[in-house]
Amino acid sequence: MKIICECQHEIDIPDSADQGKIDRMSSKPCPKCASAEARATSQGKQLPRLQGSAKQTAWAYEIREKVQDQFREFRAEYSRKKFTLTRKQQEFHLIAVMKGVRAFRKETKAAYWIEHQDLRDIII
Repeated sequence: MKIICECQHEIDIPDSADQGKIDRMSSKPCPKCASAEARATSQGKQLPRLQGSAKQTAWAYEIREKVQDQFREFRAEYSRKKFTLTRKQQEFHLIAVMKGVRAFRKETKAAYWIEHQDLRDIII
């Protein structure tokens, strides 16, 4: 049997499922979205839920996670090099970090993450 979960994805449940289980499954995110949200929460940052079609949000959660990994590496690289950078380079890095933080906190449209699949698309 197929049902539509809270995040509008279609999920399979056993035909023998009782009405209580069907109600519970349809009133919460699907396992894939719940897993993406759990990863975001476990990293110490509650990222906003993405909005869009089921296909868009599933894809956008994966993209956002990839871009977040790129952002972590970008910040780590800055930490390693900050004493050797010129003032102009330091300013560029700080502005880029602020743009990245803003995107992760504020961008809720799945289409945004699909259009910005690389960190450079966000910070430059």
